[in-house]
Amino acid sequence: MVGIFGFTQAEYYCNNYQGRSGAAARSLRELLEDFRKRRIAALKEGRPEFDDYRDCSLRDSERRLFLSASNYRRSLDLMHTSAASWAHITLYYSSFFAASALLELFGCYVGEKFVIEATKLSPGSQELVLNWQALARLGVHRSGPHVQFWRVFYECSPSFGPFVNDSELKTALDPIQGNERWQIDTRNKVNYDTYKSIDVMSRLQASFDLNQFPRCLQGELSTQHSTSHAMLRLAFSFAKQFGLSTDALGLLTPSGSRSHKVQELILGAAVPDMTGTITWKHIL
Repeated sequence: MVGIFGFTQAEYYCNNYQGRSGAAARSLRELLEDFRKRRIAALKEGRPEFDDYRDCSLRDSERRLFLSASNYRRSLDLMHTSAASWAHITLYYSSFFAASALLELFGCYVGEKFVIEATKLSPGSQELVLNWQALARLGVHRSGPHVQFWRVFYECSPSFGPFVNDSELKTALDPIQGNERWQIDTRNKVNYDTYKSIDVMSRLQASFDLNQFPRCLQGELSTQHSTSHAMLRLAFSFAKQFGLSTDALGLLTPSGSRSHKVQELILGAAVPDMTGTITWKHIL
């Protein structure tokens, strides 16, 4: 098992965001690399390293929520014949960012060769550790980073189930067709196998009906869409329940909450028509 917070402990963890400056306000990967160099393995509540990590990880989670929403929204722009393969790939990353944001809300992070997990849960004395044996224990220490991530996610996901009442959202907690690698494998096929890329385009061309979307989607694109949609909703639902609010998106204008920035920069933003910037007749 990988240790994560329960609902009330995660809510406490999120509510104690302090807005610390310095390393806590920058890259989570860089902060963890600094911890590695300083041989910091345990993060105990009340100590500066814990406070820095909590603020940094919650900021990272909020950025991942934004990226998940952005990727999902842009996948809809790609729902036409020639871009169908990239619609699938973009949906994958929406699912990945949402799932990783969710883990961070519960005190878990999958790093390079290690996992951060919760070992002491009680508010006021919480503790996280950098576990360098976790990936080996789960049998994925020699695998790629996305395989490692989904193995940890599906190890933790049953713990989320009691807090999820919506049947659609519960589907995101289980591996697709019982295969933890399904999302990775189908993404790779669509991305690197040109036959599969054109097949996805052909299926969308034959079935797409705006008035029936997303029911008109077929095959693996349909499955990835429903999974990404559920994962996105699930992660945002927990973030809202926990009151997650950081300054992680402060570099983006306009000012305001995460919800406001999603509305303005993702849902309300017009996509510029860039077609005329290239003289296509010299290419074709």
